[in-house]
Amino acid sequence: MRERVGVFVYGIGAGPHLDGQLVISHDMLGNFVGEIAPRFVKRYAEVGSVVEAAFRDYARDVREGVFQGPSIAIRSTRPTRR
Repeated sequence: MRERVGVFVYGIGAGPHLDGQLVISHDMLGNFVGEIAPRFVKRYAEVGSVVEAAFRDYARDVREGVFQGPSIAIRSTRPTRR
């Protein structure tokens, strides 16, 4: 391909006859919500389900009023203004 156009050619799932492949990290790490499954890249992990669970837990903590609890809150050492 490069011989035809005179520049390096990169593709996304376009096959081995290019100078390089661009792979989006979301595609190869499985960082999706729902049933997205790109055919052009091998999925090396299922990060999406972990991320989805983390956001679900965070939302629950906010709704229940436990985020941001005293164990992780940062207290100011400055006097409050009135």
